[in-house]
Amino acid sequence: MHRAFKRKVLAYITQGDRLLVFRQPDYLSWGVQVPGGSIEPGEDHDAAVIREVEEETGLRNVKISAYLGSLFTARPEHMRELHCYHLTVTQPAPDRWTHYELHSTSRVGPIAFDFFWVPIAQPGVTLYRGHEMISYLQQPIFVG
Repeated sequence: MHRAFKRKVLAYITQGDRLLVFRQPDYLSWGVQVPGGSIEPGEDHDAAVIREVEEETGLRNVKISAYLGSLFTARPEHMRELHCYHLTVTQPAPDRWTHYELHSTSRVGPIAFDFFWVPIAQPGVTLYRGHEMISYLQQPIFVG
């Protein structure tokens, strides 16, 4: 069996003591997620996380605060190399908004993303599988 190898980034974006998450109305079974996506061939993962955040959220006022590390996951159909980042907003962002990603390599767009913030200390939500892996990494985003 041939497994596809995918390089991805995940962005844990904070504003004060809140973490940015989203749901996709057209894919509710995917649950609550953090922004992220595929690293393009030849692209640096630092550049990829900024690009993916802009494409998925519409936010242009973010900066990388820390590189949290990388993880490898394996499923029967694919293997993933995940590069995880903590980003912060440099200007206040809305409490909730919908953004449409127009360019996707894996699905036909536009793709709707409903964004909202959850408290970091007690988020009250369970992140989609793979996105919860932040708990296995350094945890600077949990510092108030």
